[in-house]
Amino acid sequence: MKLEHILFNRIVIWFFIFAFNIACDYRKEKTLFDKNNHIQIVFSLPDTIELIKEGNNKFISSNDIFKESIIQLIVQVNGNCSACVFKLQKWDSLICKWNVTCTREFTPVFIVNTYDLMNFKMMAFNFLSFKHILIYDRTEEIKNKYHMDSLEAVLVRNKKILIYGSPINNRKLEKEYFNLLN
Repeated sequence: MKLEHILFNRIVIWFFIFAFNIACDYRKEKTLFDKNNHIQIVFSLPDTIELIKEGNNKFISSNDIFKESIIQLIVQVNGNCSACVFKLQKWDSLICKWNVTCTREFTPVFIVNTYDLMNFKMMAFNFLSFKHILIYDRTEEIKNKYHMDSLEAVLVRNKKILIYGSPINNRKLEKEYFNLLN
């Protein structure tokens, strides 16, 4: 019985890998801002945002996430791309590492775009057991405003962008993020 359950879970995972658009834009080398001017840009969310929860989603004020003097790690996720969704595990590992080694408090926030929210929730909560804040960007307003590709990240303090780019698989950026969190 247990072996059948494990086999079924693996079949479902592989189904989602092929069912989602694997050829997403997460490999694009597009920059979010001019490197010399990115610090001057204010990062803001809509006044009301939709949190993705295991049950029903919940609407809250964006002020509940952006608290004064706390740094936010904002990551864009293409929820239609199974490779991007499964990379959330790498983000989770990096965040756990930073929580142990960094001195500054920070809040990881993942902004999700997907046309199939139910499948995304199943992968994020059932297969990955993801515990960080997930915001549903239903109309892609945030993605379009900041031209963020999937898995691209920004570090924000007091709504000012400190750094952008993904530290996943990039040791130089990972070190820069680490230094800003200390």
